Formats: sequence, structure tokens, C-alpha cells
Amino acid sequence: MKQTNERPLAFGYYSARVSIPAEETMNHRETLTAFAGREGYALADVFAEPSKEPSVALQALFQSAERRQVVAVIVPTVTDLGTTHHVQQVTRDRLEEAGIRVLILPAQHGGGC
Repeated sequence: MKQTNERPLAFGYYSARVSIPAEETMNHRETLTAFAGREGYALADVFAEPSKEPSVALQALFQSAERRQVVAVIVPTVTDLGTTHHVQQVTRDRLEEAGIRVLILPAQHGGGC
């Protein structure tokens, strides 16, 4: 049984497409870490998806989540889950079916993350 002072683990996940400025990408970890702490999680790692749609980094996230008992994934915006509503929903469903809760940063943080 987990000790009560241990925070459940969360991963950060975001799209690192070429169109995202380097400075914004560098700020993701800090913002995701702060949000995780406020929500009662410990940020274990951050995955940056280099492709247009969820693929390589998402697969690595799934594999690591199972090994490390991660219970949540934090994304800056819903568009980090995919470029269309359908892809976003499929990605969210896959995560939730794996027992991983999806948390999206509040709007004031999402754009400037």
C-alpha cells in the first residue's frame, strides 16, 4: 500500500511540432510541473511528440506509464492530443482505457505554456 504522503505520478505530454517556438517548448516542463503539484501529482517525466499526430512519444508514454504506475497525463491544450477532434478523442480514449486520467491545463496556461 502506498504511503499517504506519496503523490501519484503523472506524465506531461505535448506536441513539439516545428511550428511551436523553441522558447514555448522549453517552458512546458516548468508549467507542467507546477500544474501537477497543484493538482496533487508528482510529474515523473515529459514526452514531446515530434510528429503531427500522436505516435512515437505517445507509444513511449504508454510503455513507461505501465512500468512506473503513472495514473495521469497532463497536456497543455486538447490540440496536443491531435489536430482533429476525432484524433483527440481517440487519443483520450486510449489513455483512459489504459487507466490514465487526462488533465488539460486551464486556458490561461494552455496558450502560454
